[in-house]
Amino acid sequence: MNKGLSNYKIKKIMKHFCEDITASKTSALLDINRNTINRYDTLFRQKIAISNSGKGGDEFFLHLKECEFRFNNRDNNDLLSTMRNIWKFTQCQSRA
Repeated sequence: MNKGLSNYKIKKIMKHFCEDITASKTSALLDINRNTINRYDTLFRQKIAISNSGKGGDEFFLHLKECEFRFNNRDNNDLLSTMRNIWKFTQCQSRA
């Protein structure tokens, strides 16, 4: 009986997806069937497309740059804390 992949394995697949590692290489590295990797990669792409479907050209570009910035600075806790505070502030301002 297959109970599915553990959260650890799914996070590893996601990490390889974000690093643009091919499904074949990810499959070999994680010892998971390539078709399973392809299925998860498709799910990740669909989720990205759905979450960005309402964003126009300039707004999507800014969102993409923000994602890139967050990824490149993911180990900088002070910077992420500052970004969270800025986000909270902008949310409060947009409601006013």
